[in-house]
Amino acid sequence: EYEKTIFDELDLVREAANASQLRHNFKDSPILYVPEVFWPETRRNVLVMERIHGIPVGNIAELRRRGVDMKKLSERGVVVFFTQVFRDSFFHADMHPGNIFV
Repeated sequence: EYEKTIFDELDLVREAANASQLRHNFKDSPILYVPEVFWPETRRNVLVMERIHGIPVGNIAELRRRGVDMKKLSERGVVVFFTQVFRDSFFHADMHPGNIFV
C-alpha cells in the first residue's frame, strides 16, 4: 500500500491533470494565473508546463522592495485557497513558496 501511494504521488500525469483542473477553475480569475500544461510532452515521469516569470512568494524582501502590498497579497492567497476548496471542491496539496510567484 505504501509503495502504491508513493508511486501515485510521483505520477506527473496526475499532477498535470490537477494543474489543468486548477487552471480551468480559475480561467476567469483576475488574481490567479495557472500555467498551461503541454500534454503532448507530458508523461508519468515528465511534466511540461508553460514557463512563467515572477518573484517567488517566499522572497519577502524582493516583494517588499518592489512595493507589493503584502496585506493584499495574503488576502488574495486566502481567497484563492477558500475558493478552490469551497466553490470547486478541489484542494491543491502542493501550495508551497516554490510553486507560487507574484
